[in-house]
Amino acid sequence: MLETENYWAPRTCLKLPIPEYETAAEMLSEAADAILTEDFDLAGELVRRADMDVLFKHSHTIQWKLDPHILRKRLMKEPVAKLAKVSSRMPCTELIQSIFARDGWRCRFCGCRVVLAESRKIMSKALPGAIPWNMKKIDYSHGAFFAMSASLDHVVPHSAGGTNEEDNLVTACHPCQFGRGAFLLEEVGLIDPRTRPPVRDGWDGLGRLLRKVRAPVANQESVGPASPKRAGLSMAEWCASLDAMYPASSGRLIQLLDGCADLNVSRQVGEVLLIVRLKIGEVGLGILGVRSNGLVEIPWHIAGQKDAFKCFAEAIADAIPEASVYETPKHWVVSKADKQLLNILDFLEAADTLRPALKLLRSALLADRKG
Repeated sequence: MLETENYWAPRTCLKLPIPEYETAAEMLSEAADAILTEDFDLAGELVRRADMDVLFKHSHTIQWKLDPHILRKRLMKEPVAKLAKVSSRMPCTELIQSIFARDGWRCRFCGCRVVLAESRKIMSKALPGAIPWNMKKIDYSHGAFFAMSASLDHVVPHSAGGTNEEDNLVTACHPCQFGRGAFLLEEVGLIDPRTRPPVRDGWDGLGRLLRKVRAPVANQESVGPASPKRAGLSMAEWCASLDAMYPASSGRLIQLLDGCADLNVSRQVGEVLLIVRLKIGEVGLGILGVRSNGLVEIPWHIAGQKDAFKCFAEAIADAIPEASVYETPKHWVVSKADKQLLNILDFLEAADTLRPALKLLRSALLADRKG
């Protein structure tokens, strides 16, 4: 059944990357450049466009071993000798970075470009709410960053006695590393990646973001690897920051939201963002996020409820002059011309439409639950 003519043939990786990897890499590269020039609106738009559901699904099937055609584990005729496990699991940070650089910040198995975790964190701070990330609930994570996260892989696994010598270490994307797991190359039919030279083409894993950049908030702080973790704003601080940009707007917004509390609408302030949520049963949607500088993201996060959210997005857009709705792989997004974010005054234009739009959304969610 599984033993087709080429099924057991040696291969370079568990599953070849799809073209969307390169498309997303280019978007993230442009977003990094936009952050460095403080064009945060453009950067946010590019990052959201790179959040492709097809990338998440592709990498998820590899990483979580959902398809036996991907992890083709062999029953070895003779046991493969395994060395005693060495005590040190991971090398130092400096060596890891040197391996990434040596390998051109590309996976040595599938060849896809990888992104440093530190760069993702900097982008997330600079673009609040634009990069969903939760490795405990991975379906809440950004498609491109999930698929392209840089990882250090032991060619001979640590559990089989693999050492931290440079020759035993290669750069891998998360799916290739965790898809293979602790299996030896021979057990899953992979060609030793060290037999192919690394590709170095100028890609830097977005490491250029490791310099200090600034986030688009009223009391801007330096964002970089050494930046201290900021405490979240209080509601009073968030309101004061918003009102400094758009006088009296916070009071109008809070009054509007309080008028929808009976529909299970709640709000919470994070570092710089007021998140407005709607909850139906176990489903919670971040229907919008309002930054302390007045920019509004619709939606902020909708927990995979894309189809149900469309009616809400269209109703809000219809009530705001020059607003429109456009589709992404995961969302229906409300924006102005050229996909620019709304500001709080734009959103308040839709005040009379919010309750009816929320009722439409609730009905759509309830229908999905019954279906």
